[in-house]
Amino acid sequence: MSEGLTVNFDYIANNIQSYIEQGNIYDILDENDIAEVLEKTNLTSNNFNDLLSQGKTKYNSSKMYGFVRKCNISVNSFEEVINVLNSYQSILKLKSSGNLIDYLNQYKTEFNTNSQEVTNLQNKIQDLETKIISLENENNKYKDEINQLKNEIATFNSKNNKLQQSINKIAQCAGLPLNSDFNTVYNFLRGLSDKGDQLKMAISCACGLSEKKENQYGNTVLNCACLCGYLKLAKSLIEGGCDRNAVDNYGNNCLINASGHGLIEIVRYLIEIGKIDMNYQNQKDGNNAILVASENGHLEVVKYLKYKGCNLESKNLNNANCVYNAIANGHLETVKYLVSVGASPNEQDNNGYSPIQFASQFGHLEIIEYLFDRNDGIDPNIKLKGVWSPIIIASSYGHLEVVKYLITKGYDLNDKNDDGDSPLHFAAKKGYFEVVEFLVSKGSNLNDKDNDGKTPLDYAKERQTENENYGKIITLLVDRISKQSGAK
Repeated sequence: MSEGLTVNFDYIANNIQSYIEQGNIYDILDENDIAEVLEKTNLTSNNFNDLLSQGKTKYNSSKMYGFVRKCNISVNSFEEVINVLNSYQSILKLKSSGNLIDYLNQYKTEFNTNSQEVTNLQNKIQDLETKIISLENENNKYKDEINQLKNEIATFNSKNNKLQQSINKIAQCAGLPLNSDFNTVYNFLRGLSDKGDQLKMAISCACGLSEKKENQYGNTVLNCACLCGYLKLAKSLIEGGCDRNAVDNYGNNCLINASGHGLIEIVRYLIEIGKIDMNYQNQKDGNNAILVASENGHLEVVKYLKYKGCNLESKNLNNANCVYNAIANGHLETVKYLVSVGASPNEQDNNGYSPIQFASQFGHLEIIEYLFDRNDGIDPNIKLKGVWSPIIIASSYGHLEVVKYLITKGYDLNDKNDDGDSPLHFAAKKGYFEVVEFLVSKGSNLNDKDNDGKTPLDYAKERQTENENYGKIITLLVDRISKQSGAK
């Protein structure tokens, strides 16, 4: 072979990709020269596969094997190795490639999984290292802040001790009963108020005497004044600088206490001086001033609070609003006012009780009549959890007039709860003879059985020794059942 031909082979080998892309490598090389040229090449897996694909149309697999057996192939991934082996199998007919391909495919999956897990772990480690550095920086920052706070506390304690010493001297000079019980403190401060000694009242408040709490309910002197209606004492305390936002053990402040007791003059004063949140709700049951005023039927207070901007749609932690509270406690005039200014009479509490059901439980007939007369869309079939309708509730509590009225409004006298108990079951079970008598007269099902298989008569018999009503109920039911049987 001449030197010129060798150089030509080198050129072809170095530019093999161009010839493969043009598809003419097998046309420009003699069959005897192909292997020598390919030995000089450095092919990618794609070049190699293309080379085999182009050659199989001209040469058989045996010759192709001879051409490429010394090729140098660069591979960078499992996919490239598998592609080369696939070409070995399909073009060069090397069957042994099949097992290698299967193994590599399996290993590739495991490798990719493991590789991903390693990558994930590396990322987690990196994140943790970053967090550790951040936490260390924060920890150092907190250490500095803690040391600074310790120094500030030490300084404060030193000043506080000096202040306390000064307060004790002032209290001693003013004759303040700092170490006395609540009643003594209350009477002392009330005496200052009655005498108009506002200077000594201010000293008392500055010394913390006004924040003394009674043991049972945790009321301060201001809270007690607002509970008892002592407006003069309340004014003296607030003008003297007492804590006007102090709360008792139930979380009630002075405004809630005054509103709940209907003390309109104190309520007006507390609102007018400002700095007291009129919509403040305690943390124990969520009540605020207008809710407790509605609950206790203090209409004048409710009107005033509404006028001053209290939220009429406030709800306590039981989801009860103002009109709900007024209905539950039988305050008809308060109910009328609240509904007239837009309060909803159909809200349910967290237990599923609606106002109409609460009114039925407590026998508030006038309120029930008012709600129906307003025609606010009260559903006669409304029931709470356990399927307790108003007529079942009224029968269960022995409210005869309510039962009578509800039946005129379309309530089913044979309605049942989840346990299968009807109004007659409850009236018989609880010994309400007049309710039983009325329900029977209206055609209540005497032989109806609940989920335990018991009739109203069965329940009356179980309790017949408790009082005479059960005996009267038994006599009535037996007589009516007997007449029904005879009629059949």
